[in-house]
Amino acid sequence: MSGAALESLCRGRSLDATESAELFTRIAKGDVAEVELAALLVALRCKGESADELAGAASALLRAAPTFPPFEGEVADVCGTGGDGFRTLNVSTAVAFVVAAAGVRVVKHGGRAVTSASGSTDALLALGVQPARSCEQASRDVADTGLAFISAADVHVALRSVAAVRRQLGVRTTFNLLGPMLNPARPSIRLVGVPEPRFVRPVAEALQRLGTRVALVVHGSGTDEISLRGPTSCALLRDGSIEDRTIDPGELGLGFHEVDALRVESAAESAARIEACFDGCGRDADAAVIAANAGGLLWIAGKSSSLGDGVADALGVIRSGRARAMLDEHRARTGGAA
Repeated sequence: MSGAALESLCRGRSLDATESAELFTRIAKGDVAEVELAALLVALRCKGESADELAGAASALLRAAPTFPPFEGEVADVCGTGGDGFRTLNVSTAVAFVVAAAGVRVVKHGGRAVTSASGSTDALLALGVQPARSCEQASRDVADTGLAFISAADVHVALRSVAAVRRQLGVRTTFNLLGPMLNPARPSIRLVGVPEPRFVRPVAEALQRLGTRVALVVHGSGTDEISLRGPTSCALLRDGSIEDRTIDPGELGLGFHEVDALRVESAAESAARIEACFDGCGRDADAAVIAANAGGLLWIAGKSSSLGDGVADALGVIRSGRARAMLDEHRARTGGAA
């Protein structure tokens, strides 16, 4: 089947959801040779991934993953796809601490860096926090503290062979777009950043097909997050309907900050800057972009009545020391030491 899929993609024809699910089931089983997998990923990227392709692939990969223990209520996730090329600090990782400290339960799914300076797991380890190694452990963490981190490499064991191909390619692939959709907890509330504006709507539609209740999919002036350098293109998914929006940084009250101010060279630098922000002595740009994105998640989760109120609430959590306390709790809980 993968040969036929490759031929279709090379001709510019998108796969339907069933075809995509069948293809990615074979990939998860290790039935697709590395050279063929590389060709498929390049062909998908060059054509541009569709909502059906993403939803079909995510459904197949979630079926291959361990089952997350049942829980009451809702949980949220915040995740950027990476692949925007800017090598910024781990905004979504910091946001998870802030939002959980504000009272929204978060199961953050992430992995190691492939196209960035620091992946979510890299930053957590540099912060002295060990992500959960299983769905059961993550379930206990979120039940006890309101926050859990789960490593994609530990739950999506079938995809370990894919990582080598992705590293060798060294460019954004379909798996960047799929990453935020593969959280085994299947959060009903999601803030997702994408690397190009053309993916805002397809990713929102894929999340809709996957049953997500509310999501804000964003691309901020070249970055996979709500931006403070220029307008952020958004798709707001709420109860089955999708609305296109634009967020202007001027409406957030955080000033304007160029993306260069957010660059990091390593996971260690990213962790140090997040910790400094939580201690109240970090860079203005770091605190502002963390508050902007935390505010977005607080808003769609219903914790704050508007995006502006969400930003104010996020800043309050940081300034009060609650984000720092959440970090310290998870560092102690997992036995880490920064």
